[in-house]
Amino acid sequence: MKNERDCDNTLYGASSAAAESVIVPDSEEREMLDDAEFMESLEKAKQDRANRRYKKWEDVKREV
Repeated sequence: MKNERDCDNTLYGASSAAAESVIVPDSEEREMLDDAEFMESLEKAKQDRANRRYKKWEDVKREV
């Protein structure tokens, strides 16, 4: 019985990993990914977080 469980977990893990790799971005996500200015801003934000540089929300919020 234990071997069957091990096999089931392996199959489940493989199928879920395959499902995650096939996710297609929606139109809004695709638009953001294609926006060079947005992607540059996103990379800068990731670097800032990695370097522990933060801004207050009042300094970055904008009216939509």
